[in-house]
Amino acid sequence: MFSRGSRFPSAKASDVPGPGAYNAQDPEYDAYKRGAFLEKTNRFNKDKPDDTYHLKGPGAYDTDAAATQNRPPTRTGNHTTTDRLAVLQRKLEDLERIHVEEKKAHHLEQERLKLELSRAQRTAAEQTERADKLKKQTDALDTRVQELKKAAANDQGELRELRLKLRASEHERTQLATRQGEVADARKAEARRKDELRERDKKLAELEKALGMERKKGEMAEARLAEAKGKTDERVQEAQAAAEDATTQLREARKEAQAARDALQQAEGHAEDAEEELVEQLEQHRYALARVAQEYGKLASTTIALSTHQRVKQELVALHLRNNKLERKLANSDGQVVELANLIRQVKEENTFLASQLRETQDEAAVYCDALRDVSSVATSAADEFRELEDAARSVTEERHASLQCLVEAARGDSELWSSLDRARTDALLFHASVLSKEVHDIHSQLDQGTKQLADAEAVRKQLSESLQRAQAEHAEAQRMLADSAASLAESNARAESFKKQLDIVKAEAQADVARAEQGLQQEKQASQRLAKSLQQ
Repeated sequence: MFSRGSRFPSAKASDVPGPGAYNAQDPEYDAYKRGAFLEKTNRFNKDKPDDTYHLKGPGAYDTDAAATQNRPPTRTGNHTTTDRLAVLQRKLEDLERIHVEEKKAHHLEQERLKLELSRAQRTAAEQTERADKLKKQTDALDTRVQELKKAAANDQGELRELRLKLRASEHERTQLATRQGEVADARKAEARRKDELRERDKKLAELEKALGMERKKGEMAEARLAEAKGKTDERVQEAQAAAEDATTQLREARKEAQAARDALQQAEGHAEDAEEELVEQLEQHRYALARVAQEYGKLASTTIALSTHQRVKQELVALHLRNNKLERKLANSDGQVVELANLIRQVKEENTFLASQLRETQDEAAVYCDALRDVSSVATSAADEFRELEDAARSVTEERHASLQCLVEAARGDSELWSSLDRARTDALLFHASVLSKEVHDIHSQLDQGTKQLADAEAVRKQLSESLQRAQAEHAEAQRMLADSAASLAESNARAESFKKQLDIVKAEAQADVARAEQGLQQEKQASQRLAKSLQQ
């Protein structure tokens, strides 16, 4: 009656493509890479497209290969650590070279200070020798003055003896005058007594001869006395003239000594001012070195090398690109999972429909045995297809899990890389800070040694100035003693000239010390400039 038709509606063709129909290709990024990076450099390892990520069907995925290929490279960390070690090695070599140069400069400065100390000791020895010579000369002058005093006393004794002889001769002359009166009386009496007169004449002749002799002796004594008076007067005049000349020369020598003392005081004042300026400049250099070391420590603790920063930036860009690739692959896998879910949902709907149809066929089992066989075959084919879909879904979930694991491993590798970079940076900064602190400590010790040597040199200079003052006092005393003696004026003048020369020598030595101090200051300035340049580099 009715034509037999198909009991079940025919299945519509699905628009969803089956497994293995997708072939997602990764786009080439070289076209837009050329604008941001250099074309001739091979900075990053380009990831080759892997066919294992293409959906080829159930059981066709190789998750191990994808996991091994998507691991982050660790060679860049080694390269960065080697580069940082090379940079640190170069910095260490530069610091060692600067340290050697500073040691050489310090050794030269120490040798110069030793030479100055030996020179100062020699000058001190010479000053002591000069003081000893001056003492010996003063002793000799004292002995000579004593001899001159003894000679003057002897001359005065001779003058006294001559005066006594003159008085004796005058007394004898008076006695002779009295005797001449007596002779006149005797002559008057001789007229009476001729015999007695003859005898008396003889006696008178003898007495006249003796009187002539005495007169001659008196005249000779008077001549000697006149000569002695003339000689003494000449000596007194010469002594007075020499004393006047000595006083004038002594005044001139005192004026010159006062001028030399004033010049020496001025030179000492200039030297003290120069020393104060040098000490102030030394303190300024110390403060500048401490400030430079502090700023350099801050700079080293807060900054890293430009090459390291660029390298890390490039690695970060590469990791971002790799992350973008993985995200795109994950998006593709998510799309495939969504499509598979839709397919599974559709299959489930078909299964529910088939189950309802199966229940209807079970009710009509007796009538439709052939239809039951067809339905059973369709059910088995649907179960096989469902099993394939489950396998595909399982493979998709495994791929998604593998991609997530790759992302986790990439993040872990990135964190390990950053932690290793941070550790290397902290180690390098600690090493650099320790080296800088050691250098600063060495520089402070050298500066302390220099200050100690400067203090020793100042003590030696003070001793020399004290010895010079003592020598000047002895010189003044010697001049006072020489002013009392008129015979040693020429020697006192020569000594005044010698002391003037010594003062000139002391002035020259003071000027030479000031020049040497200025030269040492210039050398310290140059050394500090070199150190600042090396620290800036």
